Amino acid sequence: MAVMKNRWPIPLVALALLVLFAAFNAKPMATAGEVAAWVQGVGSLLAVIAAVGVYAKQYQDKKADDLEQTCAFVQAIKHEISTVWNRHIGRIGTALTHVPDGKHLDGLVPITPNSLVTYSNASARVGHINDEALRTTIVSVYAMLRDYFSDLDLNNRLLANIEHFRNTYPGEDINQEMDRKRYAMVILARSMKKCHAQLQRDIPELMANIDAWLQRKQRPATTGGIMRFDLETFKTWAELALTCASFIALPVGGWWVYHNFSVEDTHEINPNISVTAEFKPYDDERRLLIVHVRPKNVGKVPIELDGGKNGDIEVQVKVIPSKMADGPINLDKLPVQYRVSNFVSRYQGGYIMEPGIDYEEVLTFVVPKDTTYLVNAEMAHFEVPDDEVDGSYVIKVD
Repeated sequence: MAVMKNRWPIPLVALALLVLFAAFNAKPMATAGEVAAWVQGVGSLLAVIAAVGVYAKQYQDKKADDLEQTCAFVQAIKHEISTVWNRHIGRIGTALTHVPDGKHLDGLVPITPNSLVTYSNASARVGHINDEALRTTIVSVYAMLRDYFSDLDLNNRLLANIEHFRNTYPGEDINQEMDRKRYAMVILARSMKKCHAQLQRDIPELMANIDAWLQRKQRPATTGGIMRFDLETFKTWAELALTCASFIALPVGGWWVYHNFSVEDTHEINPNISVTAEFKPYDDERRLLIVHVRPKNVGKVPIELDGGKNGDIEVQVKVIPSKMADGPINLDKLPVQYRVSNFVSRYQGGYIMEPGIDYEEVLTFVVPKDTTYLVNAEMAHFEVPDDEVDGSYVIKVD
């Protein structure tokens, strides 16, 4: 099962090859753009596969590191509890079990609750142990050990208090007070005996559970080797494939750049302009003609209009006579009724048109009603003196 888990790149690569084969049948490489797109697509697919492999390796490493830290923590717990129990609690327990019922533990114990440093400094690591029974036993034993240590520490303080009381108490009822304090220590001794007896049962059980858990978590030596071999082999092949794709992409990419700039003229400026119009009431005999001029840069390089002979926009409003002969109309010969020249010159610093951005300028004219108008907007001199683009719109103003 471990071997099969580590062979996951094989079906992934097979699926990628199947997708590429199906895509090539559906969309073969017929143009330079499609060649470049295929090179980019294959490179991206290889990059995704490599990224999945790297992520899988990092995930496995993280799991292994986490398990290693958890095992080290559990081993440290075992060592700490064994040391405390064998070197300290064992001797104290022997003295405690020989205390007759109705008597207290008479003797200072050199131990405090702060002796449990491993558990105190890394108690959150208990949550990483994936065995609920072991987690419960560890928490229970440590809680009982802390109670046991606290009782021993309290017994030390009560002994010191009795000694100080015996030497300093001036009252004649000193014997009664001493009996009261000794009785409190007798109750404490009974509690410590029960706790000690419980620990004698729980600690050996905890040690056995820890040994069993650690044995289960020991991975076979060959598993790590197979995992390293598979991942390293996959990484090598992925790097080789990416290198080959890079060598292919460089000349194809260079040719594609040449194709764009020399054949399709993507480095050339490509302006466009359109115009629309509408009218609103103004007075009984006239209307407000609203003209929308929309210059646009449909190329891939910015266009700068600096005004006048260095690039400008002109708007003309011409009247189309109502009584003309049937047939085509020569729009160039129509009389110009209104003209807005050097439109860009009103902007300080000129007019910069960024690629792909739509611009809109609004002009208003007061015009007679019941007339048909031709609105023309022209952008001229944007690169050389003879360059111009224009757009027209016909509107009947009622």
